[in-house]
Amino acid sequence: MFGMKTNHYATVKVQREAMAWLEQEFPQGINEIASGEHPKFPLQLEVHPHHASTSFCTNSCEGCTGGYYRTLPKAQNAGIEPERLVNLIDNLAGTPTKRVVFAGNCTEPLMYPDIVGAIQHVRNAGLEFCLYSNFYLADRDGVLEAIASTDAVNDYVRASLDAGSAEAYNLVHHPTDPDSFTKILRNIERLLELKQTNRPNLYIHLTYLLSNHNCREEDLQFIVQWAGSHEGIDSIRFTEYQKPLGREMPASAKIPEEKLHKTFEFLKRLKSKLERQDFKIRVIEGDIITTQLIKQFTRCYVQEALAVIGFDGELYPCTAMAYPDSLPIYRFGNIDLKDFWDLWLDKERLPRLHFPLDKCYDCTRTEFEINAGLHKLISR
Repeated sequence: MFGMKTNHYATVKVQREAMAWLEQEFPQGINEIASGEHPKFPLQLEVHPHHASTSFCTNSCEGCTGGYYRTLPKAQNAGIEPERLVNLIDNLAGTPTKRVVFAGNCTEPLMYPDIVGAIQHVRNAGLEFCLYSNFYLADRDGVLEAIASTDAVNDYVRASLDAGSAEAYNLVHHPTDPDSFTKILRNIERLLELKQTNRPNLYIHLTYLLSNHNCREEDLQFIVQWAGSHEGIDSIRFTEYQKPLGREMPASAKIPEEKLHKTFEFLKRLKSKLERQDFKIRVIEGDIITTQLIKQFTRCYVQEALAVIGFDGELYPCTAMAYPDSLPIYRFGNIDLKDFWDLWLDKERLPRLHFPLDKCYDCTRTEFEINAGLHKLISR
């Protein structure tokens, strides 16, 4: 899900894996971590933009990792003040930090009141930009234009689609707008038009989390054929559901084992027929669901390479723990109240980075890969 090697719209775009990206872009930071020091700058800043003036999301997915927070009073989830966010981004200019990610962790980043301004500040700071979104609100004034405003090489958009029909989308996502699926496809098509005009290097990736509601063969075939027929969509990924909070998927969304096997066999046939050099189809079975049963590392390294600001403005060690009810050992201060760099380099925080892993939720795929990779690298 990390950096891409892209030179021209007609060339093949290759996604680098997270650990390969880290080794290439963060050698000094890795050396500092290995020697027991704390890197002075994170390689990446991930922010879950949210503000009390909006709701959390346009959807209400059964499998949402943080759907519980939508039930809390807004006063408990005031979010991130726009001026604090853009000041933080501006202060990243000229530092070794290379990338800003706007993601949702039970929130939708494109609902943020000043999301266009925040994207523009990333551009002005000369930073790489990534967006993880359901893409329903991509037609807000200026959003697509902001995304497509420069020709930076490693920028990345991930649209979480999880459906191949309006019926499946509504069953999976429970959107406020029953026509969401059609609108999202139009938004992606509009981004592709801008990509052809302005951004030959923008990497566009679709994700599809499989559930019992969206694995009909006709839905899977439609979305693969639709994506493959739209020049500029670089890849689509099908995975089983991974719930980093360790909770179970709702019973209604679970795919029976035999049906799941047939689904993966069908996807593999689609891949063999429809994948091209310039359009990759990734079909991933189980990977992290099984490998995380026994962690391959003894401490959390990812929090020293990647900074995560949760939807409440708090600095957390990782995406999986970025929730207001996380234990105090996982909460390092709020950017609405204190400068980010004071939090990042706080001497009282540094000893707290070596917390035991027994109470950690499951890592995300990226976090797990980096933790396992750094453990292997540093243990040599």
